[in-house]
Amino acid sequence: SAGAWLDACGGGLPAAVLGKLAPYLLLFTAYLGGAILWTAVLRGNGIAGSVALLLLGGFALFAACASIGLLLVGLTRNMGTALSLAGVSLGVALAFSGGTFPTTDGAQFAQVWSKLLPFTAYVKLQMQQVDMGSPWAVSLRQVGVLLVFVLVAGGLGLRLFGRAARDPQSWGQR
Repeated sequence: SAGAWLDACGGGLPAAVLGKLAPYLLLFTAYLGGAILWTAVLRGNGIAGSVALLLLGGFALFAACASIGLLLVGLTRNMGTALSLAGVSLGVALAFSGGTFPTTDGAQFAQVWSKLLPFTAYVKLQMQQVDMGSPWAVSLRQVGVLLVFVLVAGGLGLRLFGRAARDPQSWGQR
């Protein structure tokens, strides 16, 4: 089925992968927009900074998570295993992001793991924009961190997934 999928996309793997991911990235960003609207306007909590920067950061977060997922699928060549690994690694992001429990003086493992999760950068961006109203120049650093996740994990994932997608023996593995 991967061969037919790539053929339908003209053989272009980047376009095929982007076509699969784009609806989810846009939908999740719209959900985030709804959550911001609910929090800021309907509940009246307000946003001290930029809603546009929060949405940009959210889009970058979702793209970073999708890139990590692509990397895991490319590494394992097995959707079930990749989803399990994504759940284990990204599912604990709230605890290790510094948003719920401080990681500053925590164990070295917690500090390193925190830096390896894209959610950490988004939580910093959210705190800067929702609570502090930080200037764009300060918060764009966090968007940059998220884009590094997209470029590194996405680039490597695309390469590895491309090999799997072009290898009929990998199709439908369980």
